[in-house]
This record gives sequence, C-alpha cells and structure tokens, in this order.
Amino acid sequence: MNRNRSRAVEGGYALIMTALMMIPLLAFAAIGVDVGVWYLQAQKNQRVADAAALAGVVWLPNEAKARSVAFEAIEKNGLKPGIDATVSIDRLTSGSLRVSVSNKSELSFSRILLDEFAITRASVAEYNPPVAVGSPSNQLGDPTIWLAVSGYCSVRENGDLRSARWIAAYPSAAYPPAPCTGSSNPTYDNGGYLFAVDIPAHPGGAVDIEVYDAAYNPSSVPDLEFRPPSGFNTTYELYAPGGSPFDLTSHPIAQQTTVASGDASYFETWRPVLTISDPQPGLHFVRVRATGGGSDSFGSNGFALRAKSGGTFAPCSSITDSTCVKVSAVGELPLYAALSNGSSTFYLAEVEPTNAGKKLIINLFDVGEGADLIEVLDPNGNPAQFTWETDCTVGIPLGRGCSGSGTSLDVSGADNQIYADTLGTSRFNDREVKVTVDLPTDYAARYAGDWWQIRYTFGADITDRTTWSVTVVGDPVRLAG
Repeated sequence: MNRNRSRAVEGGYALIMTALMMIPLLAFAAIGVDVGVWYLQAQKNQRVADAAALAGVVWLPNEAKARSVAFEAIEKNGLKPGIDATVSIDRLTSGSLRVSVSNKSELSFSRILLDEFAITRASVAEYNPPVAVGSPSNQLGDPTIWLAVSGYCSVRENGDLRSARWIAAYPSAAYPPAPCTGSSNPTYDNGGYLFAVDIPAHPGGAVDIEVYDAAYNPSSVPDLEFRPPSGFNTTYELYAPGGSPFDLTSHPIAQQTTVASGDASYFETWRPVLTISDPQPGLHFVRVRATGGGSDSFGSNGFALRAKSGGTFAPCSSITDSTCVKVSAVGELPLYAALSNGSSTFYLAEVEPTNAGKKLIINLFDVGEGADLIEVLDPNGNPAQFTWETDCTVGIPLGRGCSGSGTSLDVSGADNQIYADTLGTSRFNDREVKVTVDLPTDYAARYAGDWWQIRYTFGADITDRTTWSVTVVGDPVRLAG
C-alpha cells in the first residue's frame, strides 16, 4: 500500500472520530452552561418563595389577605404570577403558609437535546401571633377576676404598671396618697392596655364588643377608689384592619367611644361600645385607657369585655370550639382579683407547639398581696418548674432574696420595700417578678393542649390589683420548610 495513501486514510479516520467525539463534548458543554443558569433560576425561585411566604403568613388566618400580600411580594421580586411563573399559595394551618413558585427552564445550548421542564421551589413560613393572655373564650373578665385601668393620678403600687402616673406617693406610708403628686412612674404609658378579638372565620354579620360596667364609679362593684372624691373617663378604641401586624400605629382608629365618669347607664350591666362591622378573620385590636381625669383621678375602673355575634351572647371556648371568637389581652393583662379563701386557678396564656424549645417569660407586677403561693400550671395542669428574679438594684433589696427556682413562688407576708413612701408591705409590693419557664422541645407530644394557667393559694379572702404580662422569647416569624 502506498504509505502516503495510508497516512491520508488514517488522518481522515481521526478527523471523523474527532468530529464524532465533539458532539457529546459539545452537548456536555452546552448542558454544563445551562445547568449553571438553571441553578441561578432555582435560587431565584427559592428566594421569591421564601419572601412571599414570610410576607403573607403574618396575615393568617385571613387567608385572602395573606394570599394578596404574598402575590405582591412575588411581583416585587421580579416575577409575574400567571405570566412568567406559576404560583400556588396554600394555608396549611392557622399560622403557616406554603408558597410554590414554578417557571419554565431557560434552554440555550442544550435546546437541541432537551425539552423544556419546570423549575419549582417551595417555602413554608410559620407565624406565632402575639401571645393570647387571659382567656380562651369570647369573654375576658368576670366577678372573680376583672380587667382594670387606673386614672392618671393613681399610684403604681396600687397595682397598675402602666396607667398610674406616680410612685412613692403615700407620705410617711399613710393613707390617702398625696394629691396627684409623687415621683414619676418610669413605666407610665398613657396608651392604656391592648386587647385582641380573634375571629377565626367570618361570622356572617357584625361583631359587637360589649363592656360590663364600662364607666368608672367608686360605688360600682368592680371599681376602686384610692383618694375620694375621684373620677375619670374611660375611652374604648377599635383599630381598623389593614396595617402592619407588628405596628399598631399603622392602623387607623376605626371607632372610639368615651364613657364619662359616673354615667349610670353603664353601671353593672353589659353595653355595646364598639362594633366590628366587617369582621374579617384575624386579629382585631381594642385599646382601653383612662382619659379626661383631672387632679382627682385616683381610682381604678374594673370592667369586662366580650364579643357578641347575633342578637344574644352565647359563651364559647376556643379550646372546644374552633369557630369561637376569642377575646384576650395582648402582652399585658391588667387585673383586679377578688378571691375567696382557698385556691383559685385562672387562664394565663396560650402557647402553641411551634414555640417548643423556647423560653416562656411571665412578668407579675405587684402580685400576690394577701396570698401564700403562686404556681404556674402547664397545659396538663401540673405545676411547672421555673426560675424567678426581681430587680434588687433599685431601692432596698428584698430580705428573702432576689431570685430563686422551684414550682411555686412564695408571696406570703411582708418584706423590705424599695421606696420609703409606700403604703403596702407585701413581699412584692410595687415590684415586678420575672418568671422564666423553659418550654420542652417535645412540646406537642408532652401536652394535650396549649393553655397555661396560674394558681393562687391563700388563707383568707383577698383582693389583688395586679398586672401580668406574657411573652415567648424567639422570632415570631420563621421559615419551616
């Protein structure tokens, strides 16, 4: 064979083989380039799904609002649902939302080898709303334990942490308090107290917010007078929905009713003061504050709240009825307890299983006057282990210590006081006690329900004006999957 001819044949063979090898090499190179594009596309879809789920979940259980906000978040992040992306939004529970974002893969070099396929990413967000304090039912306050708000001139050691303007205002520890003067209360807030009406589903009609004994009157059963004569008005405000769930100042006031001091038409009876005319599912906020008091506003207005849908009020509990409208305090619960000899147990707070492994923080202000022990009961009704502390850096340290642990808090008897001009002598007079409970990691498996309780034990009839607050340490909004 001609050697030159042989070399030509071999060269042609090599060229053909090289060309054949280039096809898969180019295909792999093409797919490699597109894989990078797909990865970036998947990352974008995940970010969009995360952002939409986090934005929407805080509006649950109002699913329509949650979906609307989630769609807005998707568009703000560069995708147009129904045009360049397929989106599904589903409520999984009353506090969790799933958002799925899907769009076609971008095919450049690999178009000759692959058909289009969908790149889908999903995200689940959970939201723990503000801790519901005080009640699982559609009424908050009763003849055993009332809600209460104090007038401007009142003294904090009478039990109102926020609304009372003064501290150390009983000169030489003698009754009555000084005439609207004293040291300034560092925890004073003229905004009063906030309550939530939690509507799980649209009831089909308006919801009335009724108040028992809405007017302040010293002769009325749940009201207290600290320096006669005294008087102040009480204002009830309903916030409109639509603002941020984290900032009430973004909600306009939809309605406001001010009940004048001494208005006999409100004495010891239920009267409607506010109306939720379009009760969408979710939280509706009501603020109660003392207003219009002059230099004689030395009192505490005891009252109760309830939500009524339809012509007749029908008591219900969210523990047994998922359609029950729940009325509870948000954050702080101002109370006036009138208790008989023995022990009394009250609902404290609803703590959902999504808080497993976190810390439950309970602040008890001016608590336990006349009582012996206070216990925190878990959802199974058993006394919970906790640690407690009170601030001894201000004023005189407590004789029995400033911290401890156990399953009960000793509130009996007298102790050192932090201010000279105080009337009370009880152990935690004019003091906050911080109680911390470590929530178990197996919360859902351990407990049959979500409601924690508080139990007083005492050896005589007592009255205790106090302020409780409950929070859970941890981010209320998180991605869960």
